[in-house]
Order: sequence, then C-alpha cells, then structure tokens
Amino acid sequence: RGLREFVSQDMSNTVWAFVTSGHEAGPLLDLVEQEVHQRGVRGFKPQELTNLVWALAKVDYSSDRFFEIVSRDVLEHRDLSTFQSQELSNLVWGFSTVMKRDEALFLAVEKEAVTRGLHDFKPQELANIAWAFAKVGQPAVDLFNKLEMEILHRRDLASFIPQELSNVLWSFAKLGHGSSMMFDTVGQDMLRRGLSCFKTQELSNAVWAHATTGNDGKALFTSVEKEALQRGLHAFSSQDLSNMIWAFAKGEHVASILFVQIQEQFARMADESEDGGLSSYRAQELANLLWACAKTQHSAKGLFETAEGEAQGVLRAME
Repeated sequence: RGLREFVSQDMSNTVWAFVTSGHEAGPLLDLVEQEVHQRGVRGFKPQELTNLVWALAKVDYSSDRFFEIVSRDVLEHRDLSTFQSQELSNLVWGFSTVMKRDEALFLAVEKEAVTRGLHDFKPQELANIAWAFAKVGQPAVDLFNKLEMEILHRRDLASFIPQELSNVLWSFAKLGHGSSMMFDTVGQDMLRRGLSCFKTQELSNAVWAHATTGNDGKALFTSVEKEALQRGLHAFSSQDLSNMIWAFAKGEHVASILFVQIQEQFARMADESEDGGLSSYRAQELANLLWACAKTQHSAKGLFETAEGEAQGVLRAME
C-alpha cells in the first residue's frame, strides 16, 4: 500500500517505533526515502522532522537525497527559533552520525543556539550537540564558549551521566576548545563521583581529551590507571586501550605498572592465541601503541615483533 495514506506524524512515529524497538527497518526506510523525495518534508512539524532524522541516522541510513531534502527545507523554509532544544540537538546529531557535514545547516543551528542561550538544553542535549559539531569538525567557537560558561557557572555537573561528561570532554578536545579550568572542573567531578561508574571508552576519552589539549589532570590520570588495573586490560577494546596508552605517553604521565601489564598482554597476544591476536588491531591503533611504548621507553617486544611481521605481510601482498 505504500505510505501515501500516512500523514507526516504517522510516518515519523512509525519509523521511530521500528528503530527504537530494534526491528529491521530497511525496507520501510526505503519507502520513507521515496515518499520524502516525492512529497518533500514541508508538512512535517519540527519534532516529526527531527525524529525522522534521528531514526534514520540511528540505523546508519545515510541517503544523500534524504538529508539534502531535509537540509534544504530547514535552511529555506524553517525558522529555527520554533525548534525545541532537543529538536536542534537531534537534527545535528543525525547529520553527524551519518557524516553529513552540512556547513550551512550547522552554522544556522549554532547561531540559533547561541542566540537563545543554552539554559533550556538538558545535559544530554548539550552533550549531543557538542559531539555533533566535533564529529564533523565544525569549529563553532561561539557555541563552545557558551557551553563552557554553562558548565563552569550555571550547571551542576551531577546532572550529567558519565557518557555525557565523556562526550563533552572529547568534543572540546577534538576541536581544540576549552580552558584548563573547564577540563579541571569536569575531571574533578569525575573523581568525586568515582570512576567505577564510567565505561572503559569514557575513561579512555577523558584522558585522551586531557592529553590532546595539554591539560595536566594528574589526579585523573592516576585514578584512571588504578581503575584500568583493577578491571584488567582485557576489559578495554583495542581502540580504547590504544587511545588510553597514547594519552598517558602524550601527557608524560608515569604509569609503570600499567605499561608492564601492556607488555605482558602483548606477549600473550603475539602468537595470536588470545582475542584474535594483534591482528585484531587497526593500523592507527597499532601505531598509537608503538609510539606510546617508544615514547615511554617501554619495549613491549611482542608488539614490535608482531607489528613488524604484519607490515612485512602487507608488503609481500603488494608485490
């Protein structure tokens, strides 16, 4: 029957329901994309439109045509002052998640957010909008200045869940924004609440952000090392582990016991008998680990030997 009988709210709600419930939505999304191409999105209210954007991005449905139609409609026919804070956040989050770097759209959202202020944005909305701009590399200096003031002077950070704090730190660092005071404030809040409630990715992001921006965060690094040792390095994904080790080396934080455990883990993995071996690491992750071990003068012999062997294998395959 298609979607011709569906009004905009019905279409948006149906897609949202399929995605949030985890049901296979591919065929439905194909129909939605076709219907949007035929009728446009002028009839969608802001919530309906941004829920649709969020849902398609959530399942990585990255149709260029769909996102171009949405962008054109928003820029040419919409007044962003009529969008709620969650709708602005969902809009740019959706575009960033599928890596649609629409500079004009992001500039318009930044202008609206800065003009109205961030006091009505919930912590999740603040974290998501910051993440969205950082993900696509949109500088948004004015927006991040506003966000820093919000964090330092107007917000109780206890209202942020660990993932939101981690995303905020990552976003500031990714774009090179944020003062030492801002990083110290968030780092101290993490220490006050205890690191046991943070996932490994969130711990890794926190020290990565401090190291990337040159913020010391000594107490945070010490606590992250302790937490990592308690959990065991097997709890970290290859990306989280390589980013964390890189951060310790970049920030010149001595973590002797941590690096000893790294060496031991590499030795076990060198024969590819554990967790798929080092072949499960991507090139960038291996490079980060090699650099960190060299920077801190830790040999990690198994890592270097395995990396050399894999590099030789790649070269042989190219012959």
